[in-house]
Amino acid sequence: MIKNFQNAITEKDELPIFDKIGLEKFFLDGYDSELGWSRKPFTSGFEEGKYSTIMFRIDEKGARFNPFYRELQSRISIYGDSFAMSRQVNDDETIAYYLSELTQTNVLNFGVGNYGIDQSLLRMRREYEKNKTNIVIQAFVPEQILRVVSYWKHYLEYGNHFGFKPRFELENNKLKFIPNIMNDKEKFNHLIELLPEIKKHDYWYERKFKKDFGVIYDFDQRMESNLKWRVGSYKDEECFKTLIALIDLFKEDSRDKGFRPILTVLPYKNDILFSRESNNSYYNNFIEECRNKLTILDLMENFINLDNLDLYFSDNTKYGGHYSKHGNKLVAKVIFDRLKKEGAL
Repeated sequence: MIKNFQNAITEKDELPIFDKIGLEKFFLDGYDSELGWSRKPFTSGFEEGKYSTIMFRIDEKGARFNPFYRELQSRISIYGDSFAMSRQVNDDETIAYYLSELTQTNVLNFGVGNYGIDQSLLRMRREYEKNKTNIVIQAFVPEQILRVVSYWKHYLEYGNHFGFKPRFELENNKLKFIPNIMNDKEKFNHLIELLPEIKKHDYWYERKFKKDFGVIYDFDQRMESNLKWRVGSYKDEECFKTLIALIDLFKEDSRDKGFRPILTVLPYKNDILFSRESNNSYYNNFIEECRNKLTILDLMENFINLDNLDLYFSDNTKYGGHYSKHGNKLVAKVIFDRLKKEGAL
């Protein structure tokens, strides 16, 4: 999978000029005043998969289309990012599709690319009353610890100019909600006036963005840098405590709404390779912290000893891209076996 990214930043990137055509397309295809961005109902797209060009469709709910199972009862819903959505595979090769096949139910897939668990929880709160399920799965990639302390994705992922989002901050050990500052399209015309507030709430502006002025990355170097930030963030008090507080919020929502919460951790390929080389999972403290809170499935345990790791990812690079159809089928089987073992099906 070819990644489009800005390979260097300068002081000019403090106040980028929004591409007007790109912004209009974003407003049409993805803008969400509350969540920052989301998939629009009745849309579709094409992208490169492992073996061919694939097509994805979004249904009337704003969920990924789930062929053959749409008329069945929905008992399970999945929220998360592009790994939950299952990018780079067809509609009948997603985690939700394979889990539907195993459970003979219509598993709802509300995954949206680049979400942190903060946005996923807000999406779940918005959708749940209309789409109630007995089981709610939050599909979590370890990188999301970086995203939950981000307020403008440009400061974390240089060049992601339209990536404004809400976030939660810890204040006296309690979560304080900070709404999306770009909650009106007109505000995109007033970036210079909003920058002080944006910088105030973004963890990465001082720690990463400003420090990388003039640094040139190629794609592999960008991925290595991202991995180092992930590893370090699980040792950072602010990042870690914010993440744990969001897991607690997921648990609280499950009690209030009456669903069974499942946290499924989906590692990247370079997460797996790092764990093999270091003989240690860098986010193990997170796993242990969550075990007493809710059901947690760490797919690292299932991926780490596989011989042909490339088979389970859509790219043969060290980064790996998203899971292939084989990876998604494995994830679905692990979830199904655990739910069956716990008597949840």
